[in-house]
Amino acid sequence: MTQNEFMFLKCRISMVFLLLFIYIFLPLRYKKSTTVIILVLSFIISGVVEYFQFIILIKNKYSLIATILSIIIVQGTNLLLSYYRDFRALFIGITAVAYILVGNIVSLIIWIYNPNYFYTLIIQSAINILLLIFTILFLKKRYHFELENHKKGWLSLCLIPSLFYTTVYSLVVWPGDIKNTPKNSLAIIFSLSITIVSYIIL
Repeated sequence: MTQNEFMFLKCRISMVFLLLFIYIFLPLRYKKSTTVIILVLSFIISGVVEYFQFIILIKNKYSLIATILSIIIVQGTNLLLSYYRDFRALFIGITAVAYILVGNIVSLIIWIYNPNYFYTLIIQSAINILLLIFTILFLKKRYHFELENHKKGWLSLCLIPSLFYTTVYSLVVWPGDIKNTPKNSLAIIFSLSITIVSYIIL
């Protein structure tokens, strides 16, 4: 397995958990079969984008374009499926992206110090599973209660996960790649920890 194939698989795993998070937390507009079809199509389309990014083009200058396309695909899917097509839906989409960021980044840091592809993918999946179970058990019920009873203020709340994501993304990808500057690992771990704690409090 090449490094680019490894990154492609990491992104595919992340997308599985992201779409699963949306399916579980989003108040859905359509029946289950229609929802699943839309999620599968989203997975396939995003997979094509990532395949070109990591396998065909393999150039860093396309990473930003691929990231923007991925954001459009995820938020487009999110808004299409959501019963509420407002900032409440946007909050779930941004939260889903922040959720998968934890497993993705922690496993990447581990890979830098122990470059075992299989082991890294297992850790990434395990972290995503544990976080998903935690959010379902301790946060989902309360979140749905707030979603139904408070219709204002969601735009402001969207800024919180957006800023966390932007901060961590800048530490990991741009302007310096974490593979070339692993000394940023500690700052990234602290940023992720703050993200998790802030979400629980929020």
